[in-house]
Amino acid sequence: MGKKKIVFIVIGIIILVLLGIFGYMVADEMNQTNKLIIEVDEVSQMFNQTSLDYEAIEQKLSTNVSKGDYLVVEKAVKQYLSDALASMKELQSVVDDDRITTLLTIDNYAEDGPDFVNTKEYIQNTRTTLENLKNEFISYTTQEKMDEYISDKGLDEYYIELYNELMGGDKIMQADIEELESSLDSIINMLSNTEVVIDFLIENKDSWKLQGENIVFFSNDLVNEYNELTSNIY
Repeated sequence: MGKKKIVFIVIGIIILVLLGIFGYMVADEMNQTNKLIIEVDEVSQMFNQTSLDYEAIEQKLSTNVSKGDYLVVEKAVKQYLSDALASMKELQSVVDDDRITTLLTIDNYAEDGPDFVNTKEYIQNTRTTLENLKNEFISYTTQEKMDEYISDKGLDEYYIELYNELMGGDKIMQADIEELESSLDSIINMLSNTEVVIDFLIENKDSWKLQGENIVFFSNDLVNEYNELTSNIY
């Protein structure tokens, strides 16, 4: 067998090996991409349930299915989601506080009236907290916020585009942000209107008293004003 023929055979074998390696790499790349897409779809479904299972979501976000640069992308996506989930939990804990709905009850009037020092402090702190948490959570829907989790990873453009594809198109959090913002604004507005009622009771603290399960004013004008103010609560 001539030397040239041997060289061609060796070259052919090398090419076949390289093609095999390339084919494996392409298949592995596709496998990694598909794994990520499926993983994000599963997380997306968990985020879009009517009632969030925080424990299950946190467990899902703490595990990984990919490797290499794909793992960097996956971790960036999941860190973003973990932070957004933490913000959401903080919001939920404030909104679910039963005290919000008991500020204008006879029990609270008896406990904290007529100066309502604790009630005023609670209203102001809760309103400020809700405003801050609302703005923080909404920031997670912006591209600028999403970019923070991938921009410093030193990845090729392909992986950055993959990250943006996984995060884009309302793929992860499909909740109507405008509706959420409107609901939170309603609660904040309710707290402000509640404070107006409390201020009215403080200003007129010598003109009302509690009688059993009722608040009694010493003039019809005050009764009418109180009723008008409380009608604006919701």
